[in-house]
Amino acid sequence: MQYYKSHHLAIFLFFSGFLLSLFINSFRDMIGGYDIYIYAQYFENVKENGNFLKYESGYYFLNLLLYNIYPNRYFLFFVIGFLLLLSFLFFSIKVTKRLAFFVFFLIFCKLYFYTFVYLRQILAVVIVWFGFYFLFKGNRRFFLIFIALGSLFHISALIGIVVLFAKKIFNIKSVILIFILGLVLGFFVNTQQIFMILGGFFDNNRLISNSNNNNLVNYFYFLEAVSIYIWLMLRYDFYKKENYRNQMIFNLSLIYVFLNLLTINDATSLRMTWFFLIGPILFFLNELNSNIKQKGILFFGIIIYFSIIFIRIMIVWDGGDFLPYKSIFQDEPRFGRWEFLEYR
Repeated sequence: MQYYKSHHLAIFLFFSGFLLSLFINSFRDMIGGYDIYIYAQYFENVKENGNFLKYESGYYFLNLLLYNIYPNRYFLFFVIGFLLLLSFLFFSIKVTKRLAFFVFFLIFCKLYFYTFVYLRQILAVVIVWFGFYFLFKGNRRFFLIFIALGSLFHISALIGIVVLFAKKIFNIKSVILIFILGLVLGFFVNTQQIFMILGGFFDNNRLISNSNNNNLVNYFYFLEAVSIYIWLMLRYDFYKKENYRNQMIFNLSLIYVFLNLLTINDATSLRMTWFFLIGPILFFLNELNSNIKQKGILFFGIIIYFSIIFIRIMIVWDGGDFLPYKSIFQDEPRFGRWEFLEYR
């Protein structure tokens, strides 16, 4: 009876937290920095301006559809917030019912605040994740369909294709080489120049402008990448004998480490790691379901680390512009950093 009550209390708290986070996201005012004003203005002028997102027509048609239903920017925020949070919840329950809270919590800590800002890219990330769901089942055709669909919202989704180069777990030499390559390129090569090249190729001024951002090395994520890599190496022999799904989870985790290292001094291109974030999250889930000792310490260590990430993003990102929070139901001024962009 005690377990029954605790179990139902956990479910109640889980869904209560989900509904609260959904409300906060879907009914927020103009919170999200520079990008949110651009997305809002794009939405409210979508009929007049047409699709100037040359390679990302999926996002254009979503805006056009929502505009024809209700042409108010807050309706756009509500629908996209609802879709993203519901997708996080659905994916968490789909991969595990027993530890769905754990999966949702990790996704939430890493991406929740970015759902306020990078509407197109987070939509693309979620779509690619559903592609990985089919890839784990060996269905490469459906995986490619979801990659293509994701690229219609944000062209960066095409990076997911790299997973197809490995039909099984990377051999140990490749695992070591990938780490060293990411480390060397991340610290000694200016990855921002990639944006200049890509911007010229796709005739995309946004990509070109990203190449001019000045960023410092993010040692916080460097330590994360190194920690995950060490963990992967310690468990390599175990995963080498595992099924296709778990070997792909290992590969996704390694790619996540590589991209973290590669983009360690570029906050813009660091967002590429989001597409592979589901790899280490499912890797952590596998470890908690395995026979390793001291799983309690492991569980709370991961929870504490991701909680720190959540708080850090909330306080530090964009000069702390996520705070104070303001909903659309509040009339008082927020005095946000980007309110001078208000076009109404």
